[in-house]
Amino acid sequence: MDPDAQRRRGDRTPGADAYWQRRFFTLVGGLAVIGLLAWVCSGVASGGKSPRTSGSGGPSSAAYASTATATPKPSAPVTSAPASPSPSVSPSASPSKSATATPKPTASGKPREAPAKAAASAPVTCPAADLVLTVTASQASYGAKDTPTFQVDIVSTNAATCTLATGPEALKLVILHGGTTAWNSAACVRGAPRHVISLRRGVPVVTSMTWNKQQQGASGCGSAVAAATGRTYSAVAQAGGAQSPGAPFRLTAPAAKPASPATKSAGA
Repeated sequence: MDPDAQRRRGDRTPGADAYWQRRFFTLVGGLAVIGLLAWVCSGVASGGKSPRTSGSGGPSSAAYASTATATPKPSAPVTSAPASPSPSVSPSASPSKSATATPKPTASGKPREAPAKAAASAPVTCPAADLVLTVTASQASYGAKDTPTFQVDIVSTNAATCTLATGPEALKLVILHGGTTAWNSAACVRGAPRHVISLRRGVPVVTSMTWNKQQQGASGCGSAVAAATGRTYSAVAQAGGAQSPGAPFRLTAPAAKPASPATKSAGA
């Protein structure tokens, strides 16, 4: 065999193997670079930071720690829900306050303080010393066809509102002749309905009363006669223990009829 040919074959084989080895390592290095670039790009796209790796090739303990601290949101509502004690505290606190503020009801269902308050706010009877009564006659004199009419004013000077009975038996019109009672409006009244008015300080209550010109006899209500004319009388009002000043007036006598012609001739 030709020794030159054998040398050329031996020289060519080692050079080809080195060539292919270099090509292989170059390809592997290029793939590694491409893989590294792809890994870096994926890390940038997911959050801008690539997780640190440990020597074993998996995520390090720092990566687990960051993952655990970065995701506490699902457990936040669970821990905050029982932290508010208001539902359990407010029901027990509010009934105790309302129980002390509201009076206990009686058997009828009303608070015990209601009757006391109603009684305190109800007006009282007007004291006689605080009543001012005034009588005014509608005319100075009354003829045979006139009915004496009087206006009665009632005023209270009490600071608080008070009540006064003004029914026919409580509010009286008394007609006096001198010191004698000629007529009393309540003397012959029996079973009349009761009437009560409310008086405020300084606000007058006005009513009117009349006299039928009858004079009551000493024997009672059935012995009334016509009051004498040509006299001066005085009218007073009485109510609640108070009495008004007298209002004078006069009953005039009827005019004398002129004598007839026959009477005149007989007299002549």
